[in-house]
Amino acid sequence: MGELVDYLGLAGWIVVGVIGGVLAKFLIPGGPWGNSPDKDSRKRFIIWMSVYVVVVLAASTAFNNKIIPASLTIPAALLPMIPATLAGFASLDGFRAMDELQRKIQSEGILFAFFATAIVTFSYGFLEVYAGFPRQSMFFVWAVLALSWCTGSALATRRYR
Repeated sequence: MGELVDYLGLAGWIVVGVIGGVLAKFLIPGGPWGNSPDKDSRKRFIIWMSVYVVVVLAASTAFNNKIIPASLTIPAALLPMIPATLAGFASLDGFRAMDELQRKIQSEGILFAFFATAIVTFSYGFLEVYAGFPRQSMFFVWAVLALSWCTGSALATRRYR
């Protein structure tokens, strides 16, 4: 049953990612990379994120089947962060290839996401401590950040139209 819950959780995060990507594509001209001519960084990002999904599925399966020795628990748990980091570098390259206006829009979107994430996570933290709300996984923070980045970038895009 635990393995099914893990796969359903992963499927949920993939759905959130797809929805965020679709929103970014339609709300932000050119999607997350703006109007960047740098198609290589886009291709590298997609490849590394695909590798990330495969590594997460493999690690989850290995942990659920208890085939990871105790001495390798930490390295195996952190293994998905290697392709995630490489995807981040590809995204950074795409950001650097944007024109000045698109970088400004993305920067405003990121700043909006920073503050929105801080407000939501601190608010929920206070509710956990003082009102007995259930504890949330750190994965919750990424979902808030991604959705608020899409929102902030869309708002900034509208402002400069």
